[in-house]
Amino acid sequence: MDITGIAKSHHAGIPKPSSKKEWKLSDSLREQIAEYAREDAAQNVYMGNKFLALRKSEVAKVAPDRAALMGKIDMKEIREADERWLRLLFGEPYEAEFQSGGVHVYDGNGDEVLTYTAGVGWHEKESKTETQVHGALKAAYYDAYHAARQEINHIIPFIERKLFLKVNRKKTGVEHISKAKYLGYSFYRYKGKCRFRVHPKSVTKMKDKIRELTDRNNGMSNAKREEKYQQFVRGLVNYFKLADMKNLLKATDEWARRRIRAVYWKQWKKVKTKYRMLKALGLEHWKAKELACSRKGCWRMAQVLNQIFSNKIITKLGYTSMLDYYLVVCEN
Repeated sequence: MDITGIAKSHHAGIPKPSSKKEWKLSDSLREQIAEYAREDAAQNVYMGNKFLALRKSEVAKVAPDRAALMGKIDMKEIREADERWLRLLFGEPYEAEFQSGGVHVYDGNGDEVLTYTAGVGWHEKESKTETQVHGALKAAYYDAYHAARQEINHIIPFIERKLFLKVNRKKTGVEHISKAKYLGYSFYRYKGKCRFRVHPKSVTKMKDKIRELTDRNNGMSNAKREEKYQQFVRGLVNYFKLADMKNLLKATDEWARRRIRAVYWKQWKKVKTKYRMLKALGLEHWKAKELACSRKGCWRMAQVLNQIFSNKIITKLGYTSMLDYYLVVCEN
């Protein structure tokens, strides 16, 4: 096949001009790099796996799709070519030259990104943009890593020699006060004072436990679920009673109560059972019949039952409100 035939066969697959935006090292990305650098500094590792994965993903945002370019043509079939046909093959914004039996592919900025040499095959080359991204990420990482190592080297001797305490270097790190975790707590500054709050990882564990207790398919009896839920709430609130978590517990209470309503709605199963229970909750005949015959799922119906199956009823069933218990503990 000649080059004209190859160009026509690939004309339908020409890529559109690159729409990649100019890359910038944002403040959020710089903070993320600094966090990874502090973790690596605490473990005495330079450029750990997290940073390498981040760097790879960021460079990929500006790098050309070399695999797609290489797949455009079979170089074994090409003997003669010129820039016009090669540009058709690779598509805009790429340009190509055919020199000494090899093909050189350039991006829109004029940087060579691919080279094909007979007997060797394709060879990838890094563009100036990719080099700039690599350099910016490495520089940000090095600054954060160097600062973290300096802090560790100053703090640890003071703790060990002056305070005569033993430091576990594997678990010791230097990080911002808002990201530090100690016994499930994290810290923040408010009006010049340091205050406690629940660490995000502890919040995740709390929600996972609530999901386990309010699972509609775990086969647990209502009495056992109510008992375990009470134990969990009391243990959690008493442990984190020093933390400021009023808003957290308010939102978690609403979410947990909806899951509890969904559990009971699924237990009622049949239409006549749903109708009887809705009537017992004080609903009118026509409304109870309408809701009992509803084909909506358990999660959606749990929201509909919000006013009928009220918070007071859920509390009487034995599901203690985390917020109410927290306010009682804080007052005492």
